[in-house]
Amino acid sequence: MPMLDDDTFSLPALDVEDLAQAYAWATARRGTMTLGLDSKPLRRLVRRYVRILNATLPEHQAVFIQRTEEQTLRVAVCLAAAECSTTITHAMLSAALPFVRHSVRSVTALVAATEDGKSCRPVTAADKVRAVIRREGAIKKGDLMRAAKIPAAQLDAVLSDMGDVTTERHRTGGRPATVLSLTGPEHREERPNVVSLAEK
Repeated sequence: MPMLDDDTFSLPALDVEDLAQAYAWATARRGTMTLGLDSKPLRRLVRRYVRILNATLPEHQAVFIQRTEEQTLRVAVCLAAAECSTTITHAMLSAALPFVRHSVRSVTALVAATEDGKSCRPVTAADKVRAVIRREGAIKKGDLMRAAKIPAAQLDAVLSDMGDVTTERHRTGGRPATVLSLTGPEHREERPNVVSLAEK
């Protein structure tokens, strides 16, 4: 995607005259927005949607969506103001609802991911190295480099900063090989693999 400060890229020409007029209309005087008759059944549906969410979601997730009806109305008000109208029609409310529903799905998914121990942070080189070693139990340095897809120089730097990796030199029938494994009680059951590599 081009950056806005890229000299070779320019934003497309936009006709904002209607939007500017709508803003001037909305800020010229204090007004009151009302629901059109055709939009009231949909508002009742939104309220039912919120009640169902509150009843089915865990309390610590439901707190994030308790103002869904209010937020839907706010978006619909913006759409009405863009058309210089004080009446929220069914079409406006219908257009606002998917936008708010998407925000509800997003926040509940984020909360659920956090509860599952998943992280939204980027995967680091150390994460990749640790995952490969954990999967293999013990692995030669060259194999680790290829499995984690990390250059040798970067791998050395990553390993030097990791405090839970044990490096051992073993003769594997030819030149001595560097074998890596994870330390700590949760990884001790994997250590016998180091012996099997050394005996090959």
